[in-house]
Amino acid sequence: SLATSFDILTLSSDPLVTVDGVMGGQSSGRASRWTVTVDGVMGGQSSGVTSGSAGGVRFNGHISTDGGGFSYMTLSGLGGLSLGQAGLLLKFEAMDFAMLGGAPLSFEIEAAGRPSLCNPQGCTLTAAFAVPPSDPAGAFASAFVPRSDWKVKGPWWLRGNSMSCVCPPSLDDVVEISIGLYFQEGAYDLYLREFLTMDDLPSPRSLVTPPLPNASSAVGALRAALRRAAFLDEVGQGGKGGVGAEQMASAAVAVLASSATQVAFTDGVPMMVRDSLGEAAAASAASRGQAGGSPSASVTLAELKPAVEQWLDFLRKPWPPLTPPRPPHPPMPPSPPPSPPPRLRQPSPSPASLPPPPRPWRPPVALL
Repeated sequence: SLATSFDILTLSSDPLVTVDGVMGGQSSGRASRWTVTVDGVMGGQSSGVTSGSAGGVRFNGHISTDGGGFSYMTLSGLGGLSLGQAGLLLKFEAMDFAMLGGAPLSFEIEAAGRPSLCNPQGCTLTAAFAVPPSDPAGAFASAFVPRSDWKVKGPWWLRGNSMSCVCPPSLDDVVEISIGLYFQEGAYDLYLREFLTMDDLPSPRSLVTPPLPNASSAVGALRAALRRAAFLDEVGQGGKGGVGAEQMASAAVAVLASSATQVAFTDGVPMMVRDSLGEAAAASAASRGQAGGSPSASVTLAELKPAVEQWLDFLRKPWPPLTPPRPPHPPMPPSPPPSPPPRLRQPSPSPASLPPPPRPWRPPVALL
């Protein structure tokens, strides 16, 4: 059946406004209602800006982990929005491969509900998705965040500890939603085309991950993804910057699953590697989409990470031939012993060369 959906981005732009009408011009644009928060409030040096257009919302800037390490954009005044009975489907453009160093970039979605006496301390729900790299940048990509994979996040001053969240918000009564980037050094450029709430599971055709530029980049891409995932998970364990362990483990899972899927779609990589990494990514997605709630993100990460490490080690070794070698030819049978030379027949003599036949014997005649 067709998926029932609603695009949140339709709520994020004000009506078209004339920007040069005071000069007689007719140019127009959209003013985005997304607001940006960066780590300057904590002494950080990260940056971020948003811009809206008829094609979506762009969120770009630079993350610096020197004194901070985050930037996020927030859309408020949603008035009790439901985030879908199945989950969220995001459609966006892949980022530049060289800019990301080959590893997907993990973004956090954070949903806040109405304040209540039961939840006065700012507890929220978080989930993660990853934006893969492509060469050139701008390839179409998408990600699905299942409703069952949202994690409870405590307030930042409690280092994201969810133990204090007695009454987490409801996904059917969201008043504010944010998309942010945490502790991933470098430039970012998210061009979000659609932000859909889904009441039904999306069709497999709508889930798109671009392949790597070539097969030879698989080793570097997996290595970079593992480094990024390990760092994110480590940051969450320490509660740095007010982030929680489940929040950052979810981010690490998104990075590894996206990278594994990219390798699985890349021509020239040994088919055994492609199949195995594709199965590992699919198993991770199934785990996150379990009805009734996904397992701990740390558990999902512990299952996915060894599979990625295993096939990275395999790819580091000399690759087997893409086609099986031909079996060697069977040995030739021994040659038979040489035949004796043929006997030469003496030529028959010609009649002219034959001696005359002997005369018959006659008795001598007596003389008288």
